[in-house]
Amino acid sequence: MLEVRAATTADLDSAADCIAAAFRGADRTHAQVRDEVLKSVRTDPFASLGDLRVGILGGEVVSAVPVLPRPIYMGGAVLSMGGIAAVCTRESHR
Repeated sequence: MLEVRAATTADLDSAADCIAAAFRGADRTHAQVRDEVLKSVRTDPFASLGDLRVGILGGEVVSAVPVLPRPIYMGGAVLSMGGIAAVCTRESHR
C-alpha cells in the first residue's frame, strides 16, 4: 500500500532521483536536476524537509510534491501560502 507522508532525511536521495527522472530534458541532465533539488532543500530559507511530501512504495519514493511555503503581500498584510512545484510520479508507477 502506498504510504504518503512528509519526507525524512532517509528519503531525500530517492525523492531527488524521482524528481530528476520526471524533469530532466534536453536542457538539463538527470544529475543537474537532482543537484538542483538537493541544493534547494539545503538553501531555501522558507522550506524544510517536512514540506516535501512523498509517496513510498516498497521503501522507494515513487512520487513527490514539494510544497513551497512563501509569504505573500495582499492589501498591506503578509499572508502565508504554499506553492506547489515539481509534482511527479515515477514512470513505472503511473
